Amino acid sequence: MNIRHIVLLAIAMPFIAYAQNKTEAGKIDYKAMGAPMPPLCYVTKDGRVRQPEIKPQRKSIVMLFDPVCDHCQKQTQIFEENIEQFGKWNIVLQAMPDLYNFLPFFEKATHVSQYPQIQVGADSCGLMNKIYVYMPLPQVNIYDKDKRLIKTFTGVTPIDSFKAYFD
Repeated sequence: MNIRHIVLLAIAMPFIAYAQNKTEAGKIDYKAMGAPMPPLCYVTKDGRVRQPEIKPQRKSIVMLFDPVCDHCQKQTQIFEENIEQFGKWNIVLQAMPDLYNFLPFFEKATHVSQYPQIQVGADSCGLMNKIYVYMPLPQVNIYDKDKRLIKTFTGVTPIDSFKAYFD
């Protein structure tokens, strides 16, 4: 390798690093660490289409779930039992679009509507295909205050696993 190849490689490195968060045709890989939070929208159990209220300068959790999944219900109960520790976090729970009819069942099983900080709905903008890593549900994505993905958990995640992300 001559000096010309080394110089070209050095010039190309920043572009290669940037491209790692992109997929074909410049689309963002929302599954990659450091990726921005994708645009979220969902249908609530009462049929309203909305975007979640994502308050600025707060960490966020986006949990992908199945309303009839015991593990997903358990994860929601962990959030509820420790809601004070999540302080000012944004928490959004999104189900697959075809599971919309099971949201009332999920509400009865978890009583999640008693926690206004936790927003629940069924995906209505194609989010699942953008961020689901095809591992066991629930999938809990943690975003920093700049809305960048910093961690993805799959399966039931105990509260101790979140402690590293609390302020």
